[in-house]
Amino acid sequence: MAYITNAELTDRNGQTYTTTSKPSTATVTDIIAEASAEIDGKLRGIYSLPIAATATESLTLLKRICMLLVRGEIEDIQKSSTRTDVEDKDGQRINSKIAQARKLLKEIKEKTLVLTDATEASATGGVGYSEKFTDDNIVSAELEDLNDNFNTEKW
Repeated sequence: MAYITNAELTDRNGQTYTTTSKPSTATVTDIIAEASAEIDGKLRGIYSLPIAATATESLTLLKRICMLLVRGEIEDIQKSSTRTDVEDKDGQRINSKIAQARKLLKEIKEKTLVLTDATEASATGGVGYSEKFTDDNIVSAELEDLNDNFNTEKW
């Protein structure tokens, strides 16, 4: 689900995108799809996806997050003079709009920022995990798979 459209982006930042602009209309459409997928990836297992059209408060926030991600990517492409960078947790420089969007997504994932009118995944039978994945139990599961395959192989 795309959280914003090309037209909403144009309305918001006043730039028009064409087949010859940098970025082009097709590239902007791809950036919107990638940003929307990043948002859905963070929400999966926490909220039922797609977010219902009736969850207007949640959609307004998600639209803002998507707009930040997209505008940050466009600034990176355009090497914009208005771009502001911040340092991420690994000491890398990152566009401040993208950093702000990812901070909001982290807060949603940690449930310090709640989408109050969205349906939680567990309430709809959505995918939820009761076990916390760690290196130990992932490696353990991989070893079990290898053992199962070893036992079923004909030597």
